[in-house]
Amino acid sequence: MINFERFLSSIEHLAQYNDTPDNGVTRLSYSSAEELVKNWLSSELNDIGVKVWTDGIGNLHGLLKGESNKAAILTGSHLDTVQNGGRLDGSYGILAALEILKSFNEQNFTPYRDIEFIAFAEEEGSNFGTTCVGSKSITGNLSIADLHYMKNTDGITAYSMLISSGLVPENLENEQLKPEKYSAYLELHIEQNIFLESENVPIGAVTDIFGMRMFRLCYKGESKHAATPMSGRRDPMLGLIEFGQASKDIINKMGKDFSLTIGQVFVEPNVGNVIPSKVSFTVDLRHVDNAKLTLGSRSVTELANSIARDNDLNLEIFPLSKSNAVSMDQHIVAQIKNTATMLGHMSTELKSGPAHDAAIVGELLPAGLIFVPSIDGLSHCATENTNDSDLAKGVEVYRDVLKILCMQD
Repeated sequence: MINFERFLSSIEHLAQYNDTPDNGVTRLSYSSAEELVKNWLSSELNDIGVKVWTDGIGNLHGLLKGESNKAAILTGSHLDTVQNGGRLDGSYGILAALEILKSFNEQNFTPYRDIEFIAFAEEEGSNFGTTCVGSKSITGNLSIADLHYMKNTDGITAYSMLISSGLVPENLENEQLKPEKYSAYLELHIEQNIFLESENVPIGAVTDIFGMRMFRLCYKGESKHAATPMSGRRDPMLGLIEFGQASKDIINKMGKDFSLTIGQVFVEPNVGNVIPSKVSFTVDLRHVDNAKLTLGSRSVTELANSIARDNDLNLEIFPLSKSNAVSMDQHIVAQIKNTATMLGHMSTELKSGPAHDAAIVGELLPAGLIFVPSIDGLSHCATENTNDSDLAKGVEVYRDVLKILCMQD
């Protein structure tokens, strides 16, 4: 049986590992807050006989041995948050997995297959602008060279940050997930959208996860006094404004399921009475069709170059993050729905716009992703929340599907 009171208490406990206690939850990967929470989580897992280790990118693993040498079940979520985020994104799945493993221990239940717990690092991309770094690094999607290339806003490379955190990225070569060693991956997560709540359905069985591409565009012009006549200016801010207005045409052309978001913006020198010398901004593209993502990326590049030429600006484009659209395993999707029905919970199929580690692992292994509703669709903010009853239903479905997967011959 799940000790739901203990589970809810663990959510509040985990939220205390937080660098902004008065403004949401901020727990970036490779921070002191993350190190503390990993120490706590390791202790909790060790107490129930789960062997714990950390790989070269900072993912925390835990192994519950099964009766057989059959391929293991991989399960978990991510530990990190965005800046000033919520207490459930990622943490919900991590703590649900921990509570289920505790319940197995209390019931003296030994799975047929090994269960490998994983708490992924740097899923949010808050440090380097690249999402799902932890899962990409153990599935062959990021190399040591990529870690040297990726930098945070202070110019510190991902590789340097890993070394400073006491990690050994060179070990990643021998820490890759091998498909023959795992039979499935399963994750539980909040929806981060309004669909389940609007349908009054507590359980979502994800069929597809949108792919995404993220770039940083940098327009460079000439910094002058704000009183300089408009004619002849080389103003990179006008480049950003024109890009934002013209991007509507790309959105309309790409149609349903496509999104384009201009996010992080940096202005130099960022002074009210000075024309900027440089304006850089991120562009996030999402679609459930990888071909459409390629077309959208090409359209963004063509538009950005056209604006640079028309405004006599220099342009640099830096790729930041890429993940493909991925379908979840049909058998696991069906098992999620069947399990919900057996437990008396309504369920539905849906697609996920946000990126998840399940998409990265799902290119390598059969994967399943379970959603529970987000109140008002809110996430990545301090007001992120889910009703306790829905949290409980999600954990129940997750437990039973995990049990079915780990007992299959």
